[in-house]
Amino acid sequence: MSALAPRSRSLAGWCVHLEALLWLLIAAVALRVLPFRLVRQVLWRANEPRRLAAPGEVDVLAAAVARVAEWCRPAATCLARSVALTRVLARRRLDAALVVGVCPVGGGLAAHAWVEHEGRRIELEHTGGWSAEFSVLWRAGRRGDRARSRA
Repeated sequence: MSALAPRSRSLAGWCVHLEALLWLLIAAVALRVLPFRLVRQVLWRANEPRRLAAPGEVDVLAAAVARVAEWCRPAATCLARSVALTRVLARRRLDAALVVGVCPVGGGLAAHAWVEHEGRRIELEHTGGWSAEFSVLWRAGRRGDRARSRA
């Protein structure tokens, strides 16, 4: 078991959870009080060199963010969770793209946010598989580099 395993009692495990909590709270507040355009500019300004993830590293970090997000309901929306995970990954110089998608539901649209790492979708909450039905509306990060729409 890794020192960063989600239920780890090691100092490193606690630090990852604390970092996830910090980014989750920052994201939740920023998304409520600032225009998304400004949040986007602040969070995706760094263009530092990247490295490859160790096996299972991204899953361990995602599990830490998901666990902390459970403590922060209802502030921990899918967008806040995704922003927090992209920042946790970026701090470790790991590639990540934050993606926002929409799909028709009834007479309207449903929106959902998630993170992609090396082309793999990382879900931070149980969606029952329905998130695969979302069409990408906006993507930021290494795979998409910048928004495809003007949000």
